[in-house]
Amino acid sequence: MYRRGLKIHIIIDLAILLAISMLLIAFVMLGIERNNLLKQEISKGYLLISSIQSILRQTPTGLAKISSREKGEIRRLMSEAKASCVAVFEQNLNQTYMDGNDCSIAQYLDQNASDSITSKEIATGFAGSTWDFLWAQNKYALISVPFIEKAAVSGCISIAVSLENIYQTLRDSRQVLVVYFFINICVLTVLGFFRFHKIFIRPINKLMARTETFTAEEFLSFFPEKKDNEFGMLSRSLNQMLHRINQDKIRLRSTVNSLEQTNQELRKAQNEIICAEKLASIGRLSAGIAHEIGNPIGIVLGYFDLLKQDNLEDGQKKDFIRRAENEINRINVIIRQLLDFSRSSDDVIQSVSVHTVIEDVKNILSIQPLTASIGIELSLTAESDIIAADPNQLRQVFINLMINASDAIAAVKDKADGIIVIKTEIEASSNQKNLTILFSDNGPGIDEELLGVIFDPFYTTKEPGKGTGLGLSICYMIIDSLGGRIRAESAPGKGTTFTIHLPLPDTQEKRQKQEFRNIS
Repeated sequence: MYRRGLKIHIIIDLAILLAISMLLIAFVMLGIERNNLLKQEISKGYLLISSIQSILRQTPTGLAKISSREKGEIRRLMSEAKASCVAVFEQNLNQTYMDGNDCSIAQYLDQNASDSITSKEIATGFAGSTWDFLWAQNKYALISVPFIEKAAVSGCISIAVSLENIYQTLRDSRQVLVVYFFINICVLTVLGFFRFHKIFIRPINKLMARTETFTAEEFLSFFPEKKDNEFGMLSRSLNQMLHRINQDKIRLRSTVNSLEQTNQELRKAQNEIICAEKLASIGRLSAGIAHEIGNPIGIVLGYFDLLKQDNLEDGQKKDFIRRAENEINRINVIIRQLLDFSRSSDDVIQSVSVHTVIEDVKNILSIQPLTASIGIELSLTAESDIIAADPNQLRQVFINLMINASDAIAAVKDKADGIIVIKTEIEASSNQKNLTILFSDNGPGIDEELLGVIFDPFYTTKEPGKGTGLGLSICYMIIDSLGGRIRAESAPGKGTTFTIHLPLPDTQEKRQKQEFRNIS
């Protein structure tokens, strides 16, 4: 398509340029020919008038009266010169003679003769109208020459010369020019195209063929034997550019490998930080769980002491065994919850119910001394809560937020007055659909100037030894890896709200496709 279009454009442009240039040349040539023919006709008119003057000077009556013999001589001269009309005037413009085959322009001859007698010089003019090709032209050329006797103007001789012969000659010339015009355009266009094809199109085609099969190890060149022309310079420039591209590709490949290795190391460090923070949370939860396990263990031991008595009936023994079993199952549930949270994450992304994770976190924290007396209210109203995530990482985010809220409440007030509210809802916009999770507490709040740094690593408002400063930073990192956002809103004395936006599966798929298109 490209090559065919380029050839057609070259042919059309060559034909147009040649046509314009030849039209200009033809216009100039026809103009020159017209002027030359006109000068010839005027020159013949001067000769005719000169001959008539010679005849009239030989007559004794001059211009006043012309004899029949002299009239016959004048007619013969007019016939030879193909003049249309001859008129003889005395000095007072009295017409003494007029003859010719077309004297319809007598009034123009009178005016031209008057100009000649008045100026005492030769006067020329044009009269009549006729069509020539596309525009109108003068039909007659008028020539008036004063008749001088004894150094005085005694009259004037005027003639009208038809210009039809000139126009007929020009028409014949145009017909010849039209024929040569089309022949020359065809021939010159073909010759010019083949010349352009050899000089420009063929090298471009070679370049296209070479670039389609080009490899990094080859040397690209148009005409190795013509190293000083523009295509040779272009060839060298292309080779230099390709060499630089190859070098840049090598450096880019090295940089990509280095970045991949660094990224792996960062991921490893990130996982280690997440695990470290999780271990810190597990240690804190373990203290509460150990206290919680002590009560059912004491109850089980009491039932075992009762079972040692010999006077128990079978029904009582079965009841004590059933109650001991219930306490042991309670211990098993508590330990399993802790084990589920402590299980190492393999970054396995799967479909997760956010509501289920929130309820699991509430069950874990409800037995903790820190949160046991703090009210935890759930308002899980989102009609869709399934997202693609690692459930263990999601659980870690929710536990960190709730522990931070519990710490904040415990720092300033009686925990019995504390409350944590967890809400879920769907947030829809024109191009995406998110699951929004809100963690709100009625703690002391956070100063406005600190909201911009609470997600920074190792930043903490807790006393030394009571916090790592990585909890919110890891929350931010995990939510960001899921394609979501987390932000905090707070005011001193009015509590704090952490809002998490997580994309639903349809939105995640669209985002991944968009990222793929951007990379491509």
